[in-house]
Amino acid sequence: MTLQQQNNIDRYLWDKMPLEERNAFETAIENDLDLKREVMAQKEAMKLVDGMGDEVIKERIRKAGLKAAPLGSAGKSRKGLWFLLAALLVALVVGSIYFMQKEEAPVPPKILYASNFEAYPLSFGNRGNEDLLSSASIAYSEKEYAKALELFATAAPNNEDAKIALAQGISFMALEQYDRAIPILASFVKGPLYGAQCRWYLALAYLQTQQTSAAKEQLELLIQSPDDFKKAAAKELLEKIE
Repeated sequence: MTLQQQNNIDRYLWDKMPLEERNAFETAIENDLDLKREVMAQKEAMKLVDGMGDEVIKERIRKAGLKAAPLGSAGKSRKGLWFLLAALLVALVVGSIYFMQKEEAPVPPKILYASNFEAYPLSFGNRGNEDLLSSASIAYSEKEYAKALELFATAAPNNEDAKIALAQGISFMALEQYDRAIPILASFVKGPLYGAQCRWYLALAYLQTQQTSAAKEQLELLIQSPDDFKKAAAKELLEKIE
């Protein structure tokens, strides 16, 4: 993310955009899934800041190895405090740098989801419907998920291929249609091919839809599986889920 993009997000969240610019930015959010997830994650991070006392914040900055700015009368502004912590909180979301203890401030599921969801790279070779699958593969790689889903549905209307199912499930998740992603992914978690990948994304879909127990179950099964895919990430995520 560029400094200009970050500045636009800050101005949007602090309601500092003129109405016309705000409307344009909201349109951009709806059309850019990466931007939408970033805005959502930073909203959640701001909620965490708002829920902390000043002394707690200073102590957590100290633990993170940063120097806290004085929080006198000029520093009491929540906006000023947000700018102080913005870089640290974004690092927390994206890089899983958790400087807070779990029992003090549990990380919201949406932040955990945003920091772990990333489309799995997939491509498709020669098959019966080569042109359709190739087109679907290109649309998927270019994050044109709605188009990819249409092409996959045409190329494999009665799909029994785990790789295609994985692409479909991830595409639905990227479009925030988790209720459609979950049954597709769940159907292939036990397969020898792409089963672990399907299980990882199924756990994330459950996490995003507040089905915490189901998410934990899938992460535990992933850790126990013979496949090494995302085992370390699954263990780390499992420890952070309340």
